[in-house]
Amino acid sequence: MFHVAGTGVQMGALRAIGSLPSWSLIQNPPLNTEVKTVNPVQVLTKCAIPKFSYSGARHLKACLMAHFPQEIIDAVIDEIRNSSPSPYLHNDLSCCSLVSHSFLPRSRKHLFSSIALTSSGHHSWATFHDRIFKPSPEIMPMILSVALRSGDGYHVEEDHIIYTLLAAMHNLRHVKLSAGFPGNGALSALKYHADNIISLHFTNVTFEHSGTFFDLLATFPNLRLLAIKKLGYKTTNPEMALGSRAESVRRLERFYFHATNYTEIAAFRELVEQEDIMCSLCLRQCALSLWDRDDIVRAKTILSGSLETLASLHLIYNTQINFCDILDILDFNLFNLPHLSITTFLPPNFRYTDIDEFEQGIRRCVLGEQLALEEFTLRVYPNDNCGAHSLWKVLDALLSGPRFPRFRQLEIELIFSYRRLADDVMKQIVQRQFTALNEKSGVQLSCRCSYGDSDDSRLDMYPDIL
Repeated sequence: MFHVAGTGVQMGALRAIGSLPSWSLIQNPPLNTEVKTVNPVQVLTKCAIPKFSYSGARHLKACLMAHFPQEIIDAVIDEIRNSSPSPYLHNDLSCCSLVSHSFLPRSRKHLFSSIALTSSGHHSWATFHDRIFKPSPEIMPMILSVALRSGDGYHVEEDHIIYTLLAAMHNLRHVKLSAGFPGNGALSALKYHADNIISLHFTNVTFEHSGTFFDLLATFPNLRLLAIKKLGYKTTNPEMALGSRAESVRRLERFYFHATNYTEIAAFRELVEQEDIMCSLCLRQCALSLWDRDDIVRAKTILSGSLETLASLHLIYNTQINFCDILDILDFNLFNLPHLSITTFLPPNFRYTDIDEFEQGIRRCVLGEQLALEEFTLRVYPNDNCGAHSLWKVLDALLSGPRFPRFRQLEIELIFSYRRLADDVMKQIVQRQFTALNEKSGVQLSCRCSYGDSDDSRLDMYPDIL
């Protein structure tokens, strides 16, 4: 952040630049001087001007504001980006852009690098079109990431506005569509960026038919990330030319598919069966929802070609599936991955997580060899006896032992359908059983409770993804 003391300005970024002769008025304050935090604009508009006459000081300030050296501009912007809390980052950058014209290009670059537009309100695409795009079309190439969300339903007549905006984002690389999308305008415009787009996110999206979705995937040969949550089709179109689809997604590095019911998981099944997602040779991160044994087989199809590169896996599985079945079908040791997250969720007929069976599976995985696991997250629906179960002592002994030399973080989440008085007591009982991990240096341990509906499955291992 920026700190003012006396007539000097202390900025961490400026210290990295060193002494600038033309800016000798800007100095680090003495160490024993009182320091207080201020707004960036206050710093930049009141910085270190000695006592001249009023007109002379005003003239000097005008000159300084009009001709900031690029090193100062870069240092200030970098300091704001690195130091400002997330809720205030946009406002701080906006203030910085008002200092002078010399700050405008760099501030704009960060302000508009990622935008989110909705169907109504201050952030609607119609407002953005009229107030940003029309008066300042030069901003559009600065946009690298766009999120489109239609909260109150998607209107076909708005297709032209969306098409115009997306087509003008010449450097677009990341696209998120949710709640009411995609429309024809969005799909048509995205094809202009076929070679640029490297990540696609779909959340609560229904395509006209499956062929539209597969054709869209085939458009982007450089796609590296595909994240899907609640994907559906109005109709199915089995007659689709495969073309180069397998090639277009073979280099995926991150793949996420999350479904909260059997209808949504159908899209995942068709995705694998149509071979649009094949054995990627370079998957580094993957998260999948599993509803039955057939889904485990499909997961194996996706993962089997990436066992040498896979570093992070999140499995979200129905409690009616046995953990040992997952281990048998996938046929590789999950605990030899650096980052592993396992979430169980409740089917419609309700069943608690089988802790006995889960403990049995863990004992099978941990044999004599050293394993690469560094971080492990476990989310379960506990029954009333879960707190005193032997699973926790088994995990404590194994993860703190010589078989896991790299282990450094364990997270336990107890998911309840509704809040109960005994929940915190159970959490404390579970946490107290990890005596060895609590005493081991460099290991972080957390246990928490959360609440949700009976089908409340989670994909929060990567909060920025969905």
